[in-house]
Amino acid sequence: KAIGVTSGGNPASITLSFTAFTVTGKQWQFEIIAVENKLYNEHWQHQLQNIKDFSVADYIQLHQHFGTYIGQLINNFIEQHALQHQVQLIACNGHNIINLPSKKICVQLGDGASIATITGLAVITDISAMYLALGGDVANLYAKANLLLLVLPGNIIDSTTAQIPE
Repeated sequence: KAIGVTSGGNPASITLSFTAFTVTGKQWQFEIIAVENKLYNEHWQHQLQNIKDFSVADYIQLHQHFGTYIGQLINNFIEQHALQHQVQLIACNGHNIINLPSKKICVQLGDGASIATITGLAVITDISAMYLALGGDVANLYAKANLLLLVLPGNIIDSTTAQIPE
């Protein structure tokens, strides 16, 4: 059971989902139990819009602060949906800042160590960068995530099966 966090598809909001996974052989099944799309407040919208003007030191500080913010959002999500002691890990893509697939470069804002410290849970970060390093198409990754998490009618609980390639 995992919480997924992404901010790359919509620069004005962040999406959190809680999903239960089961696997039999190479067949994965998953059930999306809860999904929330939260709009950024004015402060975060301003920070994310102006990040290209930041110095390296300011970027690193913002990276840490944004991770702390994400951790707080996750804790609120866990509390709101009564998920205490159910979440085994967090998969957080953060907020895409640089996406240059031809150069195999993808940078996400949102420090995983800060998220882990705030939540007390294991965190996987930089998912787009990993997907790109493995030869994947980041745009395709977002399309799949959006299809699963955002297009569901009313964001209702959904269950499906997926074949995982080698």
